Amino acid sequence: MRGAPSHAVARRRARGSARAIAALVCLLAPAAAVTPVGAQTPAQRTPALRATVELTTIRVGDPVTIRLEAALAPGARPIDRAPHLHDTLPDGARLLHVDTLAAARVHPGRLEGRARLVFLRTGVQPIPAFTLAYRTGAGGTDSVVSAPARVEVTSVLPNTNQAIKDIKDLERASRWVQRAVLAAVVLAFAAIALLLARRALRKRAPAPVAETAAEPLSPLARALGALDDIETSCRAGRGDPAALHAAAADVVRRWLAESLALPALERTTPELVELVAAATDDPAIADAVRALLDEADLVKFADVRPRAGDVLRSVARARRLLMEWPAALAAPELAAAGGADALR
Repeated sequence: MRGAPSHAVARRRARGSARAIAALVCLLAPAAAVTPVGAQTPAQRTPALRATVELTTIRVGDPVTIRLEAALAPGARPIDRAPHLHDTLPDGARLLHVDTLAAARVHPGRLEGRARLVFLRTGVQPIPAFTLAYRTGAGGTDSVVSAPARVEVTSVLPNTNQAIKDIKDLERASRWVQRAVLAAVVLAFAAIALLLARRALRKRAPAPVAETAAEPLSPLARALGALDDIETSCRAGRGDPAALHAAAADVVRRWLAESLALPALERTTPELVELVAAATDDPAIADAVRALLDEADLVKFADVRPRAGDVLRSVARARRLLMEWPAALAAPELAAAGGADALR
């Protein structure tokens, strides 16, 4: 009978030990099911992109560095090696540079890089989120987005906390100065008007001069005057010699158009020479026109660079051509232009 109580006690002790072991297993089971983030295997890794601001307080204009760290699932490959901005930059912010992500040294399988921004406005400024597109192991595409952050931007000027002065006192003081300046200006204008009036009274009214209308110049007189101007500019060293050389030939063309009603400004040199030969009976005139215009065409189209002496010779040839035109055509114009002045 003594053995029965000992057996009962042993059974009670066994049941108590079993309950303690079961309770201990229940307590330890949740902790064993959760794996710390740092101890996760590559198969358990969740794709993520983390952006960390190195300095949370900067001065305006100083660049702020953001450390980017990407963790992708096994078999995933980034489409772009550099993350992009997911949101628009706030006003006054500039993105300076974004590094290409490289493999991390401390955490294998992760990518890391840096981005640099600059803020030109003070206060608490938001840092936009970054995004990284990647291709999954199954061939699909996806992306990860970082969480936005903030940085406090301070001014480079010291905060003196001085009160703003009222400008009303300055405005009242400046009114007297404005009135004094205005009075001085009025007195000065009055004195000038008085002096001008006294000077006008002293002068006698001039006798009226009859205005005579200037007679229009003839085509020959205008052409000779234009050649004189070209010669004066050449001797004074004003203007490009090539432009002056071409202008002398244009004077002859314009005179032919006005005097003989020939389309001299629209025709080429061979065509114009044929028209001149048909309008005159003197072959020497057509040859002189051809020689003058051919030399001008070399300057215009063959890039020949004439000198000042070449310009003066061209002006002399043009003047001689106009003066030696057949008497039947040139005599009336010489009389209108004044023979003595036209023969200069």
